[in-house]
Amino acid sequence: MILWLFLLTIWGRVAADDAVCSLQKFPRFSSMGLDRGAQRSDLLDLRDVPPFAQDTWDGHFLKLGSKQNVVKAVQGLWATPGVGFRQCPKPPPMPKKILQMQVRSELEDLTKIPTCSHGQVLIGNFVADTYEFACCDAGQQCGGCRVIKDGLCDECAAGYVMQTIPIVNTSKCFMCDDVPNWHDMQGRTCGDLQQLGICSGTWPKEDEDAAFQGVRPSEACCACGGGNIFPTPVHMPLQSKSLYFGQSIDETADPIAEAQEVVPGCALASSGLQLANDGRVSGVVTVKNQTVIKCSTVSIQDPVRGIVTSFDLSLPVFAFSYGEQVMYFKFWGLDDRPSDKTISPQSKDLTKLKDFQLQCDPTCPWLLITNTGKLQWNPTTNESQTGFPEDLTSGVTTLSGMPSCSCQVLAKLGSKSVSTQFLVSQARLWKGAVWEMPKVVARIAADISEVLLLEDLGPGLQWYNRSGHSLQLPVVQNISTGETIIVSESIPPSILDVDCRDDQGKSMTWSRVSGEVILGGEVAFRLDPDTGGVSGTPLLSLSSSQGRAAVTITCKVALGGQIYDKELPVAILNVQVLNDVCWVPREISGSFRWTTLKNISLSACKQECRRRDDCAAVHHNESGTCNIMVSDGDESLVDAPVQVRFNNCSEQDASLNLTVPGAQYLTGEFSVMNMFHDRASYSRPGSNPERQLLLSRRENVEQVPEACAKSTWLLLHTNYSDFEDAESSKAPEFFGDPVACIEPDVVGKAFKNGQEIIELQLLPAELDTPADAVQNGSLSLAMPSCSKPTEDLLFGTVSVPDYYSLHPCECFGETHAHVEPVDAESNAAVPRKADGKFNVGLVPDQRLFSGPYTCEESASLGDLFHIDLERCQRACASKAQCGFYLFGKASERCTLFQRCNYIQDVGLQIENELYGMAPSGNSTYCHIANPERCWEEIKRRSMLSVEPSEIPPCLFHHQADACDALQLLLGKQDGSCARCRYMEASTSFAESGLRKVPLPESFSPASQISASCNDTSRLFAKIRGGVQWEGPRQNATFTCVSGKWIGELGSWQYMSNFTCQRCVQIGDASLQRLSLVSMPEVYFLQKRTVHVTYPFQTDGCARAGQLTMGNLLRANSSLGLYVKKEDAALDVEITNWGVNYGSYFWLASSSNRLRVSMVTWDFDPPKGTLVDSPGNWCVCDQPVLSVCQCDEPHEGSFVVMQNGLLRGSSDQCVHVGADKKLGLMPCPTTRDEKFLWHFQIGNCYFIFEMVDTAEKLWTATAGDWWERKPLILGNLAFEDKSSDGGQFRMYVEQVGIPNQLCLGAPWDETMRATSDCRSTFLWRGAHLVYFDLGDTSTTYYMQAVGNLLKRARSTTPDDDSYKFNFVSGKIIPFSNSKLCLKLVGQTSVEFSQDCWHGAYGIRWKEDKVVPAEHQWGQWTELGSCEASISVVMQQDSNPNAEAQLLNFTIADLESLSSKEKEAYKYSPGIHVSIQDANKTLFTCLPGHAEGPVVDGKCATSCADNAPVKIEDLFQATSWFKDQAQTVFIEKSCPVLMKPSATVDPSLAKNTVDKGMTMQQLTDILRLAYHTTPFGDPQAAPFNFSAASATFAETVGFLSLQPGGAPWGLRCPQGAVVASEGSTMPYCRFVDAFDEKVFFSFSGSMSCPDGSAVSGWYNLPGIPVTAGKYGGPIAATGVRLFCRSTALLSSCQPPTTPYCQGGGVVASISFDSNQFKLGCCKLQRRLGLTLLFPSQRVVGPPNPGFDEMAAGYYCPTSVDITGAPTYEMTSIPRLGGPGHFDNTLRWNRFKKSWDLICRTWKKNFSLPGEDESPVAANASGANFSVSFIEPLTAAYLTIPDMSGWYGADLASLAEASSKDCLPLQFGLSKVMCDLFCIDDAVRTGTSTVLSTLKESHDVLMTNIQALVDYQTQYLLWAIGTVLDPQKVSLETHDILSVPALLEELRQFPNQEDPLTLDREVLDWHRATGSDLISRITAMSVNVSVANWPHRARSIKGMLHHYRTSFKQRAWWTQSRSVIGRPETHPGQIAFFESSS
Repeated sequence: MILWLFLLTIWGRVAADDAVCSLQKFPRFSSMGLDRGAQRSDLLDLRDVPPFAQDTWDGHFLKLGSKQNVVKAVQGLWATPGVGFRQCPKPPPMPKKILQMQVRSELEDLTKIPTCSHGQVLIGNFVADTYEFACCDAGQQCGGCRVIKDGLCDECAAGYVMQTIPIVNTSKCFMCDDVPNWHDMQGRTCGDLQQLGICSGTWPKEDEDAAFQGVRPSEACCACGGGNIFPTPVHMPLQSKSLYFGQSIDETADPIAEAQEVVPGCALASSGLQLANDGRVSGVVTVKNQTVIKCSTVSIQDPVRGIVTSFDLSLPVFAFSYGEQVMYFKFWGLDDRPSDKTISPQSKDLTKLKDFQLQCDPTCPWLLITNTGKLQWNPTTNESQTGFPEDLTSGVTTLSGMPSCSCQVLAKLGSKSVSTQFLVSQARLWKGAVWEMPKVVARIAADISEVLLLEDLGPGLQWYNRSGHSLQLPVVQNISTGETIIVSESIPPSILDVDCRDDQGKSMTWSRVSGEVILGGEVAFRLDPDTGGVSGTPLLSLSSSQGRAAVTITCKVALGGQIYDKELPVAILNVQVLNDVCWVPREISGSFRWTTLKNISLSACKQECRRRDDCAAVHHNESGTCNIMVSDGDESLVDAPVQVRFNNCSEQDASLNLTVPGAQYLTGEFSVMNMFHDRASYSRPGSNPERQLLLSRRENVEQVPEACAKSTWLLLHTNYSDFEDAESSKAPEFFGDPVACIEPDVVGKAFKNGQEIIELQLLPAELDTPADAVQNGSLSLAMPSCSKPTEDLLFGTVSVPDYYSLHPCECFGETHAHVEPVDAESNAAVPRKADGKFNVGLVPDQRLFSGPYTCEESASLGDLFHIDLERCQRACASKAQCGFYLFGKASERCTLFQRCNYIQDVGLQIENELYGMAPSGNSTYCHIANPERCWEEIKRRSMLSVEPSEIPPCLFHHQADACDALQLLLGKQDGSCARCRYMEASTSFAESGLRKVPLPESFSPASQISASCNDTSRLFAKIRGGVQWEGPRQNATFTCVSGKWIGELGSWQYMSNFTCQRCVQIGDASLQRLSLVSMPEVYFLQKRTVHVTYPFQTDGCARAGQLTMGNLLRANSSLGLYVKKEDAALDVEITNWGVNYGSYFWLASSSNRLRVSMVTWDFDPPKGTLVDSPGNWCVCDQPVLSVCQCDEPHEGSFVVMQNGLLRGSSDQCVHVGADKKLGLMPCPTTRDEKFLWHFQIGNCYFIFEMVDTAEKLWTATAGDWWERKPLILGNLAFEDKSSDGGQFRMYVEQVGIPNQLCLGAPWDETMRATSDCRSTFLWRGAHLVYFDLGDTSTTYYMQAVGNLLKRARSTTPDDDSYKFNFVSGKIIPFSNSKLCLKLVGQTSVEFSQDCWHGAYGIRWKEDKVVPAEHQWGQWTELGSCEASISVVMQQDSNPNAEAQLLNFTIADLESLSSKEKEAYKYSPGIHVSIQDANKTLFTCLPGHAEGPVVDGKCATSCADNAPVKIEDLFQATSWFKDQAQTVFIEKSCPVLMKPSATVDPSLAKNTVDKGMTMQQLTDILRLAYHTTPFGDPQAAPFNFSAASATFAETVGFLSLQPGGAPWGLRCPQGAVVASEGSTMPYCRFVDAFDEKVFFSFSGSMSCPDGSAVSGWYNLPGIPVTAGKYGGPIAATGVRLFCRSTALLSSCQPPTTPYCQGGGVVASISFDSNQFKLGCCKLQRRLGLTLLFPSQRVVGPPNPGFDEMAAGYYCPTSVDITGAPTYEMTSIPRLGGPGHFDNTLRWNRFKKSWDLICRTWKKNFSLPGEDESPVAANASGANFSVSFIEPLTAAYLTIPDMSGWYGADLASLAEASSKDCLPLQFGLSKVMCDLFCIDDAVRTGTSTVLSTLKESHDVLMTNIQALVDYQTQYLLWAIGTVLDPQKVSLETHDILSVPALLEELRQFPNQEDPLTLDREVLDWHRATGSDLISRITAMSVNVSVANWPHRARSIKGMLHHYRTSFKQRAWWTQSRSVIGRPETHPGQIAFFESSS
């Protein structure tokens, strides 16, 4: 019945074949047995079915299933759905007979496999073409072994590798696979390493075990102890056994393991069995009942590496058994009988068993049991043939090999019933095996369609395959008769071993896991370990001298298995692998690398090329010269046809290029779409189906037109019905309309020749005119291109190695416009012009910086006010000398500059923009690719280095360098500096960049590229196992060979083998310290001299001290002063030698006099003679320009002014005439370089060093580095000290006189020299006060009486005889400055003129001086001190009560009102003066401004943190009503100290001894704008004429009004009026010039734009004339004196009596007792410029580390440890130091990096064992190393415009409880509604926006009304007072109020909503109030003349307000984005209303 159903199912499927033809196609039949997986998934695989599925025996039969399951098992014979066809082929006839017994093959009988005894393992080996079995008794050595020799495995089977177990050192075979496709850096495979003896089962030596691509040989190769190791499958014969009670067991596992372990729960021991450590199971079964013995075991094959496997035992135990759980009756091949026909029972009581019965399910009619229990095969059983169709039943005899039966045998053991169970099957086994194809042909890189391993049927028979269908049961066909026979399924054998070799006899490896057959480390094909099928993709590298390269591989395959007990013949597999190489002609042009061979043929030329993997093309000429294109050839320019190599050009892979010039729509690349019988069809894609084309053979085209009947190929359109099978198993069918006919086999010829000329016959449907019917074209092989490399290298051509790599500093061509590194801004800056020239042309004016910066004022050409940027540009363009223009955005001020060599920070938060004028002439420029990256990578390093980069300078590079250096030194970015953007296009560097193109996405075959590293790396390649490196090389060439980049053979063949070893930078230890905190720029800054510059800057310094003396040079020249000895005279002359041989000059700190330390020269030959020691000689103008002793009181001694003038007496200045002669002329009022001088070195050259990177603290040193000790910049802070608060002794300082001889009066009033030094003195102003013998109870004043010095009791000395000067140790009477006190004899002292003569005159020295001014010998002062000066009155004074009239003649005095009379009274003021009482520094009213409390008295503050020169502080004294007062001075003075200098802590402390911030440092350096004494009262209009009066108050000079206003004052040349805090105005030197006098009415007065007040006269305004002590000759009213200065900014109208925050005065408002000043912020300009070594005066005779070793080092080799060796290298593109013979290498014996300086014969060491010296810790070392990274200036800070009020945010979130935010206090109450909305704090609703609009309109209305009031007032004044016609032209400016408010109306911008937080609102609290006050102040004293100016000022205020507000809002928003939440409580979204 089962058979009937089975055959009926077959018939049903066959009968229905035609019906389903159009719907299905079927898979091919595979006769691979029951274990073929999915092919028979529902049929029983006897090997996979466990014998028992239950833990204990339940006494029931095991069932295969119901009848329905059997039917289901044979259903689905053709079950794979297919793609429909338009038509189906007619099916061939079906098998006519179903036979088994009638068919016999002629295969010979097989030999029995030997049976091994206990403890032995069956192994085998190939002997010739056979496989011989043997029994192995070598234990563990047997596993995976072929040959045993002397008890050890001598050869492992295929898939096994001999390896040594580490530690245990036991060698045996392991199943192992190498890492696929791995090779080392030299291209050696795992097999090569084994063949070379490098690997023999263990790890190779360390130097051969280098990693390549991250994998070592010991990891990749089985032969090297690595690879992918698998546990060997364990076979235990006992596993399949069925046991009986009392049975003896002795079985051994195969292979024998190192150890065997059992899993807990194992039942062996409880059943009487033991498991030995080697896997042997022995013992006697002791169980008495039916059961199943179960045990899980673990086989440990390698205990060290953890290679283990497990197997389970499940052994049924019965009273008797048949030995096996599954029993087979084996039919071999097509034999009709099994080899064994009887199976006997086994039992300990076999003779006692009887009454055997057999029960099977399903029934097994072919199985019988005898009365003795033997099972027999029944040969007489036949299945019924009833019901079979006639065409299937004829000749049917039987069908054996039925599905298996589950059976049970019952028997009697005595009176007891016993049983056993088993599975039994008829199994058909193979007698041999063959493959479908006798020879498999494969191609490199092409998939092999699987070739199946089939059962060998013998001669005359073959397996039947129905075309187009897959049969699910095997069918055999008689070849001669065609008769077909269905046979039963078979159990195929397994692969036991494989032996594959190539045609050279080279052995190959085979993987038992993947089945891959490997040749030379590359995959040849795949031999499936389970099925024996051949498949895979060959990836071999083959070459041949001619034709297509090939290799033939022969594999011997041994077959067998557990149920195969006979030896099968060895199956032979033949596989041919082809390497298709074609040669395609092509024209090439360019520079390539070639190797030339002489006198060889073309074929030999090609053979040479094929021998090299890197050969891409050949060029051969008739003379026999062969050129092959290779990567290591010689560069040569070629423009000729060549033949290009095309690897793997098989029909399956290669595409075709069709070119049809006359029918372009047919042109394109046709790719393989189908292969059928090794014939390809091709397709070309298109944008739509109509444009898709096919190229097919005629036989595959369904509708061939008659015109193409003889054509071989057709070109046709695609069709939706086209069919092609990707598996190439079926013929394609194409239904598209033909396009053209192609008669010959052009495709074959194209493959043969590489290219073929073709003729296409276009069909009529394709034609517009018949004339186009015939088209000529060509068909060529489409060679694969090479993709662009992805490695991080620079690429270019052979001739231009960086042609494809554009540097950020290079100019870019149009192809790079949208490609890195070009940024979007650079691309947008290049105009697209009609002339076609891209990025070459003229440039616009360039903005060079934006921010609080400016240029040196000495280059200024003038200022323009109230103009816009466009007019500013035009103004500069109109001046030939103008090169730059500076535009102040808020001030609308334009400054024109001739040059801008010194960029300076102005010290204020203003925004200036500097523009450089575009170059004139025909020079063209190009824009560089990426200015910011260029700056960070090259330009900044170049600027910081001692030598600049070789890259050509860019346009305005000097300004870019200077601006960036300034920011780097200041440590902050207050503004923005422009980067280099343009360079001259004519330079070779620019032209090179313009020619470059981006790296193409692909390269055509036979292309070559150059690969290299960047400037800061060197190219290396690994060699010798990766433990050594080859290189460095400048570049390496790669050739495109058939789609692959191949380099020079060997180490340079693979780009992945390359590395760019980075160059390093070596410096002292600070280099690493600073680099680790992202401050590498600071390291460079520390190595440079910094030139501190000021507004009127020349090339050198304006000041020099004794410790910083230097040559004195004329500005912008090398002319210098020197002292020349003419007879006995010392004259000063000028020479070009002044730079190197002149005298050294300096300025005395106390007198500012020019001193000289002289070296005179005889010029032929030059020979110096020292004249005198430094410090005793000054430059004088008598008789001419000469040298005089400084002790002599010459009137003509010179001083050097801050503005560069060298001024002598009577305002005579030194100048250099056209004849280069020195002369004296009146000092100029404007700048003239002929009069300007500077010190070549001096107090303005510093070296900065950062000593604290966390706090960013610096130290500064000055002086010459090498010849003098450096001077440390200090800042000495002194406590409050009174000028008479300290006591001292005065002793004689003279050679030979001991210091104990002091000045005193031991006997009487006459002073003399005495040894009693208890008498002390103090200075009280100009008075010398004496305390007798230390008794301070009695005070004496010293008095000059005749020629004697006496003491006198006097409390109010008012005579000049009581006044003295103390200068250079000389006590000089005030009444006669030509006398000084000298020692006469031993003890007498007297005044005499003789003390001025002689080199060493008598000097008096103060001992224990408290005023520290007299202790400045160890340092040089720097600039000015920041001083606060206050005065304690000796008596109470009420200045108002003591006011008195000025001594003037006032017309009609009596007619004045009392208020007007009061205006001509003055109050006696306190005068803080220098010792010359006529020179006043400060003036103040007693009690006007409170100072410190001293002795219970409140002092009067006269100066608050004012900059005062040190020499003035030396002589500071205080007077009130001609009486000396106590003056207190608190000061902080910058000095240059010797490192050894000490500061008495009781006197002062150095506030910056541990370093200072750059803000502190620059504040110190900005003290150059110092206080200066007031002007000369004897000048007009004061004309003070009194002879004995101390002060000129009586004529109004510094006369103080009772309300605090100076009635009149004048400042000296170069100075203007300044104000600090709440103190009185004073004079401040700002180098102002061009003073002008203005007449005005009393009230408000202001200086013109760009000017500051330098004095005023007669503030009340009523005219006065001269009185008793002087005054104007004619009646004179108000006079205002103004001087021009460029240092003004942010000017405000008069609002307070002093300048808030300090500044200078620009306007005055005076009304009775109301005195207010309008002030401007003073720009304290300061520049910091880097100097190069060439600008240093003296070179280093004894170089330090920096000069010897600091610089760049690049790797020259790499040692065996991987550590590079570096040589000092010049990198021209970066700039940097010079090149010396220095080497840095790792000393592996000492574990240190050694720096060897051969030039200087010095060595340094840096401990460390890292592979790179950069990682070595340089702490405490001589040097450190860092990589050369981009300098990004990451440490620069951006000033925070507002604070962070985090604590207030929570309260702001509850704004509903508040009426208004703080802004209401800013812009008055009218703005409250703008922000006083609850929702404004929480949400941005529409209500908020509408309210904002309404409130903004209200604000505008109120401000408009305020300004309109002034306009109406002026109109009234015009009509009532002035002539309307005269002023009609001015009314336009007066009435332009709407335009005035336009910008404020438009603020804020709705498109750019700003976020306001509490910080911005608090800013408004102060700024808003000030804004309203200032606008209101404009109402005071308005006139037609001044209103246009005031209107402009208001506009400037509003503009500044708007800019400041937006800037702060932007900073708040920016900071929120960067570091804070986007929104937080208390923020308001601010939008503009529609108005």
